[in-house]
Amino acid sequence: MFYMQGFVVKKSLTETLRRMKVGETMRIKSRDFKYSAVKSAKYALRKEGINIKLTEKGLIDEVEVTRMN
Repeated sequence: MFYMQGFVVKKSLTETLRRMKVGETMRIKSRDFKYSAVKSAKYALRKEGINIKLTEKGLIDEVEVTRMN
């Protein structure tokens, strides 16, 4: 697969979050994925044992995502 700006080319949010390294943080623009889609991906990955932390605090039109384990 090819990579472009941290995203898998097909822009699969769940796969992009799955490939993050532990402790890695990235910001996702609202024009790429809405907050609700990021939240849904977070809960789907939690079922696989991957914990993701989301925050919008202090950010405009983006979400900060951190992989916890």
